Amino acid sequence: MAQEKSSTADRELRISRTLNAPVELVWEVWTNPEHIKNWWGPNGFTNTILKMEVRVGGEWLLTMHGPDGTNYPNKHVFKEIIPLKKIVMQHFNPNFLTTVEFEDLGGKTQLNWCGLFESSEAMAVVVKAHKADEGMKQNVEKLGKYLSENVELLESSMFQTQYVKDMANKKITVRRRFKAPVEMVWKAWTDAEILDQWWAPKPWKAKTKEMNFTIGGSWLYAMVGPNNEMQWSKAEFISIQPLKNFYSKNYFCDENGNMNTEMRFGFWDVSFSALGNQTLVTTELTFQSEEHLLKMVEMGFQQGFAMAHGNLDELIGTFK
Repeated sequence: MAQEKSSTADRELRISRTLNAPVELVWEVWTNPEHIKNWWGPNGFTNTILKMEVRVGGEWLLTMHGPDGTNYPNKHVFKEIIPLKKIVMQHFNPNFLTTVEFEDLGGKTQLNWCGLFESSEAMAVVVKAHKADEGMKQNVEKLGKYLSENVELLESSMFQTQYVKDMANKKITVRRRFKAPVEMVWKAWTDAEILDQWWAPKPWKAKTKEMNFTIGGSWLYAMVGPNNEMQWSKAEFISIQPLKNFYSKNYFCDENGNMNTEMRFGFWDVSFSALGNQTLVTTELTFQSEEHLLKMVEMGFQQGFAMAHGNLDELIGTFK
């Protein structure tokens, strides 16, 4: 390891800092676009996050806005993610590999950040043109300040449902963290008996007619209102990676599962990330059109899904 370090030292930018925040919180502000946009970059810069897919192979696209109004498009691709421990991502034009390591110090976090360039000459160009070395220092200082000034808000927001709309790609990404291990949360999302207890926002209730959680199988269920009115829906499971992800085609239908063609269909990509004894669920919904997306929002999707997540929080509390 020492030999590897010495062989690349002339093309690395490194910084280490002990942050006065638990590792769960530091990880949250690094991986949540609603937080990282507030502290990323040198002093005076602001950010517009276009896409942030925190998974291996996922893209992080953002535009950094300089103090003089200049825009700097940035593209990263995530190469390695070990929750609460490590992020590796490739930056393009200029090309360099960023590695961020998180060490739990019991209420504090040791952050080790390295930018590895293709050559010492390439690094020198970036340092000269953009003052990347000083920018990295300022970035870490901004991160520490953001954590210290928003610690109570951040701690509460980690367990709230968060939405990011991507109108250009007709997507909504939903994040929610639960205080339960991934095995428990996965079961709550895939077992019909448990789903019926939390899936519908109150005072509605979910009622499963058929559930076959296998590739090629489906879930046919109704949302039952206080006056016994029913809204039927169906999810067709396309792929399943146990405890990690499932992908489905979802649509409104009649009680026999026949699609309501007027409402169209969408795709749900649901991922589960184990964060110690907690679980982050990321749901990416892709719609057929912007109109379809906006119609779902107009129907109260965001409020209803958040209320359902709250139901699951309550239910998880009874499991312990």
